[in-house]
Amino acid sequence: MPQPTARILYKFLLVVLATGFSLVANAQLTERYSTINILPMQNLFYAVDSMYHPDTVPPRFQQYHPLFRNEVAFLSQGNIVSASQSLIFNAERESGLDIGLQQPYSYFLFSPQNINMYKVRRAYTDLVYTQGAGELIGIKALHTQNIQPNWNIGIDYNRIKSDGFQLRQRTSVYNTRFFNWYHSRDERYHLIITATWNRLRNEENGGLKSDSAFENSTALSQFPVRLGDDIDKVRNYIKTNDYRITNMLRLGPKKQVKYYQPEAMTYELDTQQTLIPTYVVAHQFAYNTNRYLFRDDSYDTNTYYPYTFLNDERTFDSIQHNVISNSITISNGPFMGYLRDTLPVKRWLMLSATGGYDYHFIAWQTTTNARYNNTYVGGSISSNPYIAAAVKFNAEGRFWLTGYNQADYKLKGRLDIDFGAFVLEGGALFQAYRPQITQYFFVGNHAYWKNDFDKTFVNTLSATLRTERLKNNYHLTFKQQLVNNYIYFDSTLTARQEAKAVIITSVNFKKRFQAGKFFLDNNITAQFTNNEDILRLPALSTWNSLYFQSYMFKKAMYAQIGVDFFYYSQVTANTFDPETKQFYIQNKVDIGNYPWFDVFINGHVRNFTLSAKMEHVTAGFFGRRYYAMPHQPMHGRVFRLGISWKFFD
Repeated sequence: MPQPTARILYKFLLVVLATGFSLVANAQLTERYSTINILPMQNLFYAVDSMYHPDTVPPRFQQYHPLFRNEVAFLSQGNIVSASQSLIFNAERESGLDIGLQQPYSYFLFSPQNINMYKVRRAYTDLVYTQGAGELIGIKALHTQNIQPNWNIGIDYNRIKSDGFQLRQRTSVYNTRFFNWYHSRDERYHLIITATWNRLRNEENGGLKSDSAFENSTALSQFPVRLGDDIDKVRNYIKTNDYRITNMLRLGPKKQVKYYQPEAMTYELDTQQTLIPTYVVAHQFAYNTNRYLFRDDSYDTNTYYPYTFLNDERTFDSIQHNVISNSITISNGPFMGYLRDTLPVKRWLMLSATGGYDYHFIAWQTTTNARYNNTYVGGSISSNPYIAAAVKFNAEGRFWLTGYNQADYKLKGRLDIDFGAFVLEGGALFQAYRPQITQYFFVGNHAYWKNDFDKTFVNTLSATLRTERLKNNYHLTFKQQLVNNYIYFDSTLTARQEAKAVIITSVNFKKRFQAGKFFLDNNITAQFTNNEDILRLPALSTWNSLYFQSYMFKKAMYAQIGVDFFYYSQVTANTFDPETKQFYIQNKVDIGNYPWFDVFINGHVRNFTLSAKMEHVTAGFFGRRYYAMPHQPMHGRVFRLGISWKFFD
């Protein structure tokens, strides 16, 4: 029997479907999409105002799950929103102090950075709804509108809940973001205000008590798990709030400039004066609060936790992390002045310099707390994106002067050489960072440590051969990562630092093949490491999608019918500790070497998209050793339904 929330949403879905097709018939899709302009906020720091339009047909719409959409291979606890870890290794880390508690849930939390700004002629709303077995409900809603031509506001909302398929596996997350973008009519001054809230609440079951009971059963029943009981659940909570104010001032003259008119193939003088930004000065203030709570009120007879330090009857681990940040960025614009005939002169190089200060306050549930004052400087240099050139490049760096991350650095660069038929891309990363706070220090009811680790050093080189000239492009990437002082958690959940260098070599191939209206998308990764004892990675991971794609019903509907395939080779994968929120080594269970198939159909009518999918359609065909993580089974064969509806008024 569905829960009340599910019944209400199901009725809402029927109303939407009943009224929707009569409305979309009158939509002028092409014209209305052209009125929606999206600009990544980061571009404003460089006065690069190139905007793009949203996709008319949502790509891979059948993949509602962020991990299946973005990762080739990953570990998870078997339910959406649960803790996860990519099986494609990447040693790069964000600069600065990292507490190390959000990474397992990062795909399900709104980031306060890399936000898109909008300019719309009409109010724009994008609704996405997903429903399926396991009481899965997913709702996404984006609404934005321009109050004035130079003032846009919007709200982005995401809600996911699922009961899962095993005992005590319920997950839930709310994400909300408000954004405001105002600029003067001449675009000299810009004000951006954002507020981001995340609320995550997950039950933890510790995995199955007996894998063999699950593997040898043909029933759909639930099996005993290692944590919690029917009365007292074990839960993880994450609550984050982020508020940011960004002020930007563009410096440069205002003149009448000439614009190219393609119809007449001539330059004409604009009747109004235009600001050509030669420099941009930006200041950003941010206030961020994060609370992490692990609660276990159940009685444990020392079957799961090896140690207890604070309370024998219940566990209530709480960590608070507050951050106040200020940063200033100065950059030059893509133009440097004018010729005598008032044509803008483009710069060859784009430069920026930045400096910032972060104050961190961290408090544990005991009287222990810590304060850090981090300061840093950085900069970037790149070729001008407005200049067509055979050689393009960008490089950026950051160095930490004081605080917890003193002497940390990050240098990253890329060089693209266009040979006409293909592009050769080279990349490099050199980074040094201090351990995450939870690798350095942790205090909880069942875990305690204080370590004195050295910095981790990362050197990465990559080369990519790609084409953008063919109808169906390809990417072939070779990458080698060398990590010194790599930190990991061993089978006793003890943090260790490896003295020897760890080398990870990978090859990734992406290609779309086409035969008429049939398509085959491929994303294949092979990776190897010189130390499999501490870094457990599948040698081969692949995602492939075979589908038929065409207009149907006299071009009234654009449809995709196909099958998705996921696979990674056998690996003695890590497992997860819910209290410390860390993945750690285990040596008893192998997972992987299991083919996963989904069958789907997507139908797109103007601004309305409907998707129906049978997930894990071959469940049971290859045995029941299908695990998302050791002791955490994947779900069986289930049906999912999703819709996307865009409104332009």
